[in-house]
Amino acid sequence: MMFRSPTFKHRHMARLLLLASAVVPGHAFAQAYALTPPVFEVVDENLVSMMSGRTQIQVPLVTIGGLTFKTANTTGIGLNSVYDDNYGRVISCLTPTQYGGSPGMVGECAGGTQYPTVQAILGAERSNFSYINGQYIPEQNTGETLVDANNGYCTWTRKDGTQIIYYDSSPGDPVCSAGNVAKVIAPNGKITDYHYYGSASTTPYLPILSLTSNDGFMLKYNYPSTPAIGAQSSVVGINRAFQACDPDALTCATSLAWPTGTIAFQAGSGGLEINKVVMTDQKQQKYIFGLDYNYRLINYRPPGADVPLYSYLLCSRGYYDPNTLTTTTYDCGAPGPGFYYNLWNVPEPPFDSVTTVTKNGQTWLYGGELSTVGNYPSYMQWTRRSTSPLGIVKSAVGSSTPNDWRMGATGGMSDGTGTSYGFAASLNNPLVYQTNADGGHLEFGYDGRNNVTSISQYPSSGSAPALVRTASYPGSCTNMKTCNQPDYFIDANHNRTDLTYDANHGGVLTETGPAVNGIHPQKRYTYVQRYAWYLSSTGVMTKETRPIWLLNSESHCISGAPAASGTGCSLANDEVVTTYDYGPDSGPNTLLLRGRAVTWNGQTRRVCYGHDRNGNKIWESAPNAAPASCPAY
Repeated sequence: MMFRSPTFKHRHMARLLLLASAVVPGHAFAQAYALTPPVFEVVDENLVSMMSGRTQIQVPLVTIGGLTFKTANTTGIGLNSVYDDNYGRVISCLTPTQYGGSPGMVGECAGGTQYPTVQAILGAERSNFSYINGQYIPEQNTGETLVDANNGYCTWTRKDGTQIIYYDSSPGDPVCSAGNVAKVIAPNGKITDYHYYGSASTTPYLPILSLTSNDGFMLKYNYPSTPAIGAQSSVVGINRAFQACDPDALTCATSLAWPTGTIAFQAGSGGLEINKVVMTDQKQQKYIFGLDYNYRLINYRPPGADVPLYSYLLCSRGYYDPNTLTTTTYDCGAPGPGFYYNLWNVPEPPFDSVTTVTKNGQTWLYGGELSTVGNYPSYMQWTRRSTSPLGIVKSAVGSSTPNDWRMGATGGMSDGTGTSYGFAASLNNPLVYQTNADGGHLEFGYDGRNNVTSISQYPSSGSAPALVRTASYPGSCTNMKTCNQPDYFIDANHNRTDLTYDANHGGVLTETGPAVNGIHPQKRYTYVQRYAWYLSSTGVMTKETRPIWLLNSESHCISGAPAASGTGCSLANDEVVTTYDYGPDSGPNTLLLRGRAVTWNGQTRRVCYGHDRNGNKIWESAPNAAPASCPAY
């Protein structure tokens, strides 16, 4: 048998398919060239935050189609209540004395200016705005906006153009106040709608019945009795292309098995553990939280552990033992500035905090204090630190006084291994340097909207020149879907890449690289609006009325220059085009990527993807010339 060596054309087509296989577009478009500071952990190995000194554990119980039920910080789980990151609101912050408030670190947030201040919240994301002369001015120069259109809604628009729309619970008040999210709109048009138990437009702080998205997915909250915030017993992820469910109904009778997370409240095992919460995720993994009499987390058993792996000793509150009818207190140390007295007349810091963690028979010690710093006027500085059994000390420091220019909310952090982080003393409070254990360090530069414009990497020796990467952003911001993405990027070798974006959704239109043999290579992208098809509440297959922008194609030239017209190449048979298949305009269709086809020199090779009903990719075909389209699910 004779084997023939593949021709250049076939080798090139195979290489293109291999490269394209790594590109699986989703509903959002990546900012591949945006400079970002390093990701560093503020939650330590014992799940304790170095910023607050409290435990910070989040459990993703159910995920489907981009919708997620993820528990919020489990510190302070209330009686039969587990909150999640899908809730949001707009609250009034503490305002200065001339507006009826008092200065200091009190309440959920504190106003940083002399004007009334509100905080927009969605899960763990927060942003403060000062209400000045009828407008909301962001305290941080991020370009974000908050608008009260006096139509019953307030809208928080984040840096990337995502809109969080709230029901205004006090429409007659000039300052927005909101307890319920109406919907979240992503830049590409994906919409998450909120459904509540009760009239969300008139009654704040209602329990969620379901979340639905305009690509056909749902999270259904189930309650053991009358719905209440945080009291859900289970959450179910549903693909509405295959299961009808009324999002406003208390329950749905499902005929198929769907990803489910459950939450059970049980009696504790004794001692300080009075109650416990057992969470089971969609993979049947169990997360067990032991709570004291005040519903504070005192031990945690992650999946795979037979007994609690983490034991927490907390300060700041007394513990009442109903068995002995006695009250004891946790050791909080001597009172310092910022302490006050609780119902047991015990001095405590503003928040519950961890003093000791025991894990695998070893002990970590935690501490911190509030102290007065500076003069004329002075301000409050917080410090947190932990000491491991090996004597490794981690620490963080920052300001507790709003709007003080001498130190930002975070001043600095040290991970105990020789790496430290420093932050600008401003309301923007960005990371400005990172020092490594070997003596090398990174410096970060920013524009007026807190976009990273430069990262300079200095070697440990100090003699070699710094490696510098830079990015440029538009000077003004009229469209947040595009203005916080870089116009161009220059790498450490001084190679420049220019980018343009679609104003409708912020997706990249062109990516023009540095010259190679006098030719600037360019990738071009096109997009298409598509509509999902799924079952209505009554079981009728229905076309969604609100489209979503999806990546339609990307193209580039192999060796020649791109055509000046904006499409095609200057040389014949030089263009490679990859097109993406999301299925027909009929149902069922939740707009999952079904396949991609690479075309060059008159030849097309197609790869198809298969999914289960939950939207998970479960198979992928080899590249071939057929079929003309890819099957569904």
